[in-house]
Amino acid sequence: MPIQNIPDWMSGLEEEDLVFIRRFLLASGSLKEVAGQYAVSYPTVRLRLDRLIQKIKISEETAGEPYIALIRRLAVGEKIEVDAARQLIAEYRRLRTLMAIATGMIWAVLLFLLAAAAGMLVLQAFLSRRESGWPGLLLPAVSFVGALLPVLGMLFFGVAGASGARVWIGGTEIWTAAGTRFLLFNLPTVVLLAIYFACRRGRRNSEELERMRAQELE
Repeated sequence: MPIQNIPDWMSGLEEEDLVFIRRFLLASGSLKEVAGQYAVSYPTVRLRLDRLIQKIKISEETAGEPYIALIRRLAVGEKIEVDAARQLIAEYRRLRTLMAIATGMIWAVLLFLLAAAAGMLVLQAFLSRRESGWPGLLLPAVSFVGALLPVLGMLFFGVAGASGARVWIGGTEIWTAAGTRFLLFNLPTVVLLAIYFACRRGRRNSEELERMRAQELE
């Protein structure tokens, strides 16, 4: 029955390594016979077998790290210097650690932003249900002003260019860019106002029901 899945340690070997293993097995493990087939000395065959064993061990030890396994195999095969291999592995591990930290920070920021957005929505609903309607307009007003300030800054002071200097945009382009930015930045304002009007409508409906019940009791 043919092998369906090639083992990881075998997939990391080169063709000449597989040929060596085949000859070694056919020779019943006799290094002298293998040395005669290759026309080399016994120590040379012994050294090649030791390197092959190291390659297999490296493949098993670094099964989940193919890059490190590749660097170590190249070092064992004397295709790169040992010091260079160590530097490459150390730099790879350093970059991997930095990537893990950066990924964790990104997730933490996203969770914080989601929690802040959820908290703002809950706060907006709470303020909108108050007896007075003015507290419910506080957050939409803050959001509106926050969206307006960048637009005013672009109209009066221009936009930052590639070099960091302020660049003026003339004609209708400045108004198109300002209008687009104003609409995008005011999306939170629209959401907050939608919550406000929905809560105020619900409060009015509840008050009307209470009045109707009171009239029925009278």
